[in-house]
Amino acid sequence: MLPQWILLLLSGVAAGALLTLAWQRYSRSSANGVHSEVSASATHILDPKRLYRLKSIAVLLFSLAVLAIAIGYGNSRSVPPLAGPQSLAPGTAGPVDPSIADVETMIERLEARLERNPEDGEGFRMLGWAYLMTDRPADAVMPYRKAVALLPGDATAHTGYGEALTAMNDGMVSDEALRHFKQAREIDQSDVRARYFIAKSDYQKGRKRQALDEWIVLANETLADAAWQSELSVDIAKAASELDVDVSDRLVRTAGTEANSTMPVLDQDTIDAASRLSQQEQEAMVDRMVEGLAVRLSQNPNDPEGWSRLIRSRMVRGEYDQAVQDLATARSVLARNSAGVARVNATARELGVR
Repeated sequence: MLPQWILLLLSGVAAGALLTLAWQRYSRSSANGVHSEVSASATHILDPKRLYRLKSIAVLLFSLAVLAIAIGYGNSRSVPPLAGPQSLAPGTAGPVDPSIADVETMIERLEARLERNPEDGEGFRMLGWAYLMTDRPADAVMPYRKAVALLPGDATAHTGYGEALTAMNDGMVSDEALRHFKQAREIDQSDVRARYFIAKSDYQKGRKRQALDEWIVLANETLADAAWQSELSVDIAKAASELDVDVSDRLVRTAGTEANSTMPVLDQDTIDAASRLSQQEQEAMVDRMVEGLAVRLSQNPNDPEGWSRLIRSRMVRGEYDQAVQDLATARSVLARNSAGVARVNATARELGVR
């Protein structure tokens, strides 16, 4: 069994766990403990452009070796249009780096495949997501537009399209973007991103109390360690400050794992060592990591976070069918844990595992 930090590293590549830490650290300086002092003024607001830059900074914390594996597996195995959204996450824009070129190559391959199969709605959705996560919202608009046309019943396609339009518009939610966010909410009422941006539109149109109320509901419904809780906390702090209200007694952290808060920090030596591994060594390392996680879950199945990590890891490796099987197993073993099933289902929706 490999050390726990290696398993966490793999899940970080797939899930953006280190990005979560970066968001939390950044927003703590902005929100200043929103859950205890929500009325405090937020000095830095996480607009879309800043969020994309923050993602780029977080990318530099990842091992180039594991990133290369994520990219390689995403293109070498048989899966639906792509290995899943999170397999693209390490490729956000940033300083010149070999990993960026790898991600660009992957995007080019997906583009070529879509030229051969222009009716692949899921492929266009993935391409739009890839552009959005590499800080290219202008390029994301057209693929998402095609995705919503080909997949009118896919909430994630509508939400992604709305996010691309919003990022293009300097964070302002346009009428067209709002229309797609509302369509996503109609399809899937649990789509938290759609609900967030609908409330953002209310806030921008002066309906600040209505927006604040919805954001508080979202904060209470979302796990405390969810990657975007920090962003939400900053918005709540800002709105509460502007309305001169204290809503701390209305915020209740949802029970969930705190794995991210205790994740060890990777030092430069660790990152450098990983980057020196050969391709064969990288592949062997990932095989051991994923199988080790699977074995641990077979011994301790009441672990929603672990199942979420495993499903994400399968998608990083391009093992869509296995991810589907793992999802079914997780739902079965967690049948008496409704919160756990909800957590795993949220991961599956995020990754496009059905």
